[in-house]
Amino acid sequence: MPRTKWCNIWICLLLILESECFHQTFNFPSFLPSRDNYTVSVGKDVTFTCNVQNVGDHKVAWIRMSDKTVLSIHGHVFPKDSRLQVPPFTEPNYMSSISSWPLTIKGVTTADSGSYMCQLSTTPTLSQTSHLTVLTPPDIDDVGFSGDQVINEGDNTTLTCQATGNPQPKVSFKREDNRPLKTKSNLQARKLDGNELVLTGVSRQDAGAYLCIASNGVPPLVSRRIVISVTFPPSVSASNQLIASPLKAFVKLDCSAQSFPKATEAMHKYAPASCRETPVRTSSFPSNFRACKLLFVFNGLLSSRLKDTFGCGLPVA
Repeated sequence: MPRTKWCNIWICLLLILESECFHQTFNFPSFLPSRDNYTVSVGKDVTFTCNVQNVGDHKVAWIRMSDKTVLSIHGHVFPKDSRLQVPPFTEPNYMSSISSWPLTIKGVTTADSGSYMCQLSTTPTLSQTSHLTVLTPPDIDDVGFSGDQVINEGDNTTLTCQATGNPQPKVSFKREDNRPLKTKSNLQARKLDGNELVLTGVSRQDAGAYLCIASNGVPPLVSRRIVISVTFPPSVSASNQLIASPLKAFVKLDCSAQSFPKATEAMHKYAPASCRETPVRTSSFPSNFRACKLLFVFNGLLSSRLKDTFGCGLPVA
């Protein structure tokens, strides 16, 4: 056989081998770029994407990396979990060699956080990993929550409040009636950030309801109520200690008592034994730690010859 003919045969064989290698390389499966990170709120749905070119006879599986659990293989879910959904396998159309292999998790929980791998059954195996972050709304923990307090006037106290959530919530304090908070620097702040609110030298004006508010951008924000009660000994005062009035005139006396726990104030009349008792009518107007009592004397029953003296006081137990 001529040498030229042998050369032509070898060239043809080389071209055939090269063409076959090119064909195998060109048709080898590969992943297309996809999202690396997914972030959803708890209770929502999430769908991971996995696009493969030239899948051929290879199988595609989804694997949860935290416990190496196989969730699906080529359109079949393992284990049977109603929250996991994958579409059935369909052959790529003749116009495209790309096939899509999504994995949907319905109603995600915090336990679903972590990495998920889309894997091809090649030798060696090919894989693509995505990470899921689950956002949770704030929740105020019972542990670390100071709750309602009863303290003596002049003492110090600290309100504490801890919250959990993802991302980590921001905690702040404010008064329920929106009055300024008492701070060390005496700033008139209506809201202060932090897990603690320190109250020094508490006075009766500091008594009332405070709100611990936690927020992290994931609705809803939450709040809890802390009631501060300040105890102090009773004190009594009268707005007018000497009242002049014409005979048979209408007279009003008032008495104010402050204390916590709340005391019961009383009106009584000081007069000589020879004077008959004067009929009176009273009414009370209580607040959180202050009580006012009004006493009315009328119908001309004030003595025309004697000064009538009334006392405002607190009963002694």
